Amino acid sequence: MKNTVNIKELITLYFEGKTNTQQESFLKEFFSQENIPEAYKKEQLLMQALFQKDDISIPTDLEQKLHSTINSLALQEKQHKLFAFNKWKWMAVAAILTIAISLPLYFNQITQHDETAQISQVDKNKIQEAQKALLLLSKNYNKGLEQLTMSQETLSESTRALNKHLIISNP
Repeated sequence: MKNTVNIKELITLYFEGKTNTQQESFLKEFFSQENIPEAYKKEQLLMQALFQKDDISIPTDLEQKLHSTINSLALQEKQHKLFAFNKWKWMAVAAILTIAISLPLYFNQITQHDETAQISQVDKNKIQEAQKALLLLSKNYNKGLEQLTMSQETLSESTRALNKHLIISNP
């Protein structure tokens, strides 16, 4: 049990980067065994991969590929900045056009409002008479609709009563 606690502490220290070479070699030996406790099976694969000392081959043209990738990314970033700058230009043009179109419409509306304010008294009287006539027409139309609705209800009640009588008299 003491050995298990010690291994847990060593694993924690190893991942924190606080182990010395002797502790690391102990961990390497422990995880290279085939019979280790079941609790450490998951860590065994990881530790074996970490302690593996295979020589990693580095391609000879890696440096050139890195430089070309960095240069292409820098060029893309520069193009993106130019596009962003162009986007601001287009937004400014759109704002100017919006203002250029809106101002004449606004001032035209103000002059039209002034013209409507100058309607003569005779015209105002005619407008009031037309409003009264439309109001009277609306009231009469609503009365007619109410009467139509009432007669439809009466008709449907009569139809129901007639159907009821017909069904009773024809067995």
